[in-house]
Amino acid sequence: MKKSVFAVIALVVLALGFAGIATAAGRPDVTPGSGQEHWFMPDNARNTDAGDVVYRCATDERGPKIDAPTKEQIDRFIAENRIAAGGVIPVNFHVIYSNNTAGSNVSDAVLAAQLLVLNRNYAGRDYSGNIVSGAANTGYTFVLGAATTRTLASGNKKNWFTMTPGSSGETNAKNALAVNWTSSLNFYTCKPGQNLLGWATFPSDLAVNGKRDGVVVHYASLPGGTLAPYNLGGTGSHEVGHWVGLYHTFQGGCGSDCATTGDLVCDTPAMSTPTSGCPAGKNTCAAAGDDPIHNYMDYSSDACYNNFTTGQDARADFMMSTYRPLIGSARLADPTATPGNGNAPENPFDMGARKAESGEDVYRCATDERGPKIDAPTKEQIDRFIAENRIAAGGVIPVNFHVIYSNNTAGSNVSDAVLAAQLLVLNRNYAGRDYSGNIVSGAANTGYTFVLGAATTRTLASGNKKNWFTMTPGSSGETNAKNALAVNWTSSLNFYTCKPGQNLLGWATFPSDLAVNGKRDGVVVHYASLPGGTLAPYNLGGTGSHEVGHWVGLYHTFQGGCGSDCATTGDLVCDTPAMSTPTSGCPAGKNTCAAAGDDPIHNYMDYSSDACYNNFTTGQDARADFMMSTYRPLIGSARIANATSGLNAAREIGSGIVSLGARPNPFNPRTKIEFGLPREGRVTLRVYDIQGRLVSTLVNGRMNAGNHTVEFNGDKLASGVYMMRLQREGDAEINKRITLLK
Repeated sequence: MKKSVFAVIALVVLALGFAGIATAAGRPDVTPGSGQEHWFMPDNARNTDAGDVVYRCATDERGPKIDAPTKEQIDRFIAENRIAAGGVIPVNFHVIYSNNTAGSNVSDAVLAAQLLVLNRNYAGRDYSGNIVSGAANTGYTFVLGAATTRTLASGNKKNWFTMTPGSSGETNAKNALAVNWTSSLNFYTCKPGQNLLGWATFPSDLAVNGKRDGVVVHYASLPGGTLAPYNLGGTGSHEVGHWVGLYHTFQGGCGSDCATTGDLVCDTPAMSTPTSGCPAGKNTCAAAGDDPIHNYMDYSSDACYNNFTTGQDARADFMMSTYRPLIGSARLADPTATPGNGNAPENPFDMGARKAESGEDVYRCATDERGPKIDAPTKEQIDRFIAENRIAAGGVIPVNFHVIYSNNTAGSNVSDAVLAAQLLVLNRNYAGRDYSGNIVSGAANTGYTFVLGAATTRTLASGNKKNWFTMTPGSSGETNAKNALAVNWTSSLNFYTCKPGQNLLGWATFPSDLAVNGKRDGVVVHYASLPGGTLAPYNLGGTGSHEVGHWVGLYHTFQGGCGSDCATTGDLVCDTPAMSTPTSGCPAGKNTCAAAGDDPIHNYMDYSSDACYNNFTTGQDARADFMMSTYRPLIGSARIANATSGLNAAREIGSGIVSLGARPNPFNPRTKIEFGLPREGRVTLRVYDIQGRLVSTLVNGRMNAGNHTVEFNGDKLASGVYMMRLQREGDAEINKRITLLK
């Protein structure tokens, strides 16, 4: 069960650094220290079918190898939601071409084919989409990102086309073209110099590389290119393997201890030399097992490649969660994902259309928990934690509205009065009242009060913003709109209105996604579902209440179907009776599970019509308190919600003591850590890295009762997730996560 107090992870991760590179044997023309030695090795050269010499990969780990926990440890961390498994990766293609090189301005169709190859290979399938026995489904799904650029290499950009690792061409091209490098993959195509097929950066390099992060591949190695037998897209899969944290399978040569030698992955047999072609029975090490020539991280020909291992999958999960925390999570990859279609990693909203009174089909919600469900303590435990001031109860939530509208769609530029009406609906619904403000018997007052935030923006969807108006989950429209508009995403709710594509009414992110989502955090709703909108019977504002329910940590009431153990099945809340199907309309007596109780059709987390909604339960209230305190610690606390949007007791509970938190979070490089003491006593406040190593002791001594603020400076630390640990004399310790993003 996920706890608010985390155990320290006892892991050892070697420090990053740079070491010298050995001079390449057999190449007297290579200058020592030029950066070429690691690929200009005699056994690294390959011949294409046309007779050209190419070098398979210029990626090299020049510093000490970065260890990861064992596969078993990582699987446990995933199950405990301590790290993410897999992820949806937006890919920004940058085509650099020359008018003197036919085919170098590769088409969108070729880029789409490369994207499909990545999705198939990372889903445990071959280039044709067939399942490969024993190949890992890594959980990484690739979708078209915010930008596809095309650059003619001429004038002062001429050397971009023939860039090599570390060259001025690489530096200038990436500085000019890179976008969203902390939360997406920048994928460059060109004709690298020195006959290279490609290279990549590692996750552990992100903090120091910045815009240089990404992969570079030879344009003719893309699917259908001219560099056979290296023209199926395998170079892309290989280089992206480095980008998610994998070494060459032959990197460390032979060794008996797989945890400290070779590629640091125990289910890739040791090998001493890279492979050329696809030689059956190649075995270069005494350790058991033939060389893994079919692994994407060897140097074999494209047609020979067909797998990543489960150990590589686990390593990638750890490296990406540790060093690329803004990549989202999804347990299984989608081998059929196509660019910008909005349904990766799966189509989560195919739960049956609903009919608007106008006859239009609508889909109630596109929010889906794609990873393992996040458990919370029982309501009784959470109530005790609240009483002990260990977690906050409820909170004041500033709401930043972002109205995205089209001049061709009447009413889409919703007025401030409509936004105020939606805010009032949220306050009433979360205070245990109906849309008219009447108290609903048995409905929970959740403690959440919604107030107008720092920003209300209005954006005309035209030009390159046109697809913002019809965005879908995971689409480039969503990515671009949120990157441009999101404000204060760690401490407020970004609420977007538009006309979502695919007839969606809305979707949301979960609290547990915040660390990896960043600007993507928030809710999106159909403008016509706001109070007084045209999408009756979904026009009372209930879509907003439903999506905000996800945003505070609640699942659909039908999410897990029927089950006898409410703590481990269904929506993980024990006072919402189990149900197997979402509701349409408001059918009295609907009962789809054998367990006691009719389906909770009046609950905001079902799919009923707006007028049918009237309650959250006390169990949902408790779950939201835990999820928000654990994952959104900057939301203030107030025990009783104010149904009229008043701001009372914004951040205090009980006697005015604030819970442990940091502002801002994420931060760069300084943040203020805030905590309160109910009485005088000895206090320690320490910060640890994700491996459990002590980073800084901020407080160690006696302190007076009351609220305190301590500054933490991460200037000398790498980007990543860190843990604050507050130990108060006579009280249980409190742990909260903070994220440093440079």
